[in-house]
Formats: sequence, C-alpha cells, structure tokens
Amino acid sequence: MVRSYTMDNGQSQFSIRLPTALRDELHAEARRHNRSLNSEILKRLEFSMLKMEENRSEPEAFGKGDKGSDRELKALLQQMSRKIDGLQNYIDSEKFSANLFRKAFAYFAKK
Repeated sequence: MVRSYTMDNGQSQFSIRLPTALRDELHAEARRHNRSLNSEILKRLEFSMLKMEENRSEPEAFGKGDKGSDRELKALLQQMSRKIDGLQNYIDSEKFSANLFRKAFAYFAKK
C-alpha cells in the first residue's frame, strides 16, 4: 500500500526505500549538478519517462537487458564523463584562455 499526501501546490509526497549505495550515488550526482537530491531524482524520472515515450517501450520492458552490456555501457558513460570533466577543466584553465586570445588576435589581425 502506498501512502501519498497531496500538498496545496499540486505535488504529492511519499516515501520510498533506496539502497544506501544508490542514494549516495544520487546524492553525489545532485551535488555535481548543483541540485537537491529531490530535484535530481525528479530530473532522472522525467528523463526516463521521456525516453520510454520516445521508444514506445512498455514500462515492464524498460531496463531489461544483458547485464554485461549494462556494465559496459555504465563503464563507457563513466569514461565519457571523466573526459568531459577534463575538457571542462581545460576550458576553465588560463592556458585555454591564452590560446583562445592568441587565435582571436591572429584572426582579427588578418582582417
């Protein structure tokens, strides 16, 4: 039985059980995106619902698949995330700013 409470603002409030590791992972991602844990969970649920709608998948079929390919996909996504973080650090660095300035200066010097 699900106990749900509807608030005046049209939102429902209820409790769910999460494995500690999953909660910690969600919390870390929420901090990384500058969101509350609640907002992070909502964004992920909304994204998952949109993907299901796009693929016209049935909810019970969503998420089923080969465990090996799931692990491979997760590893690939983590690798991509690290590369994106590295690019962001480079973009934020003074070296990037100096290179960009030199290229812009050279471009406008030709005109």
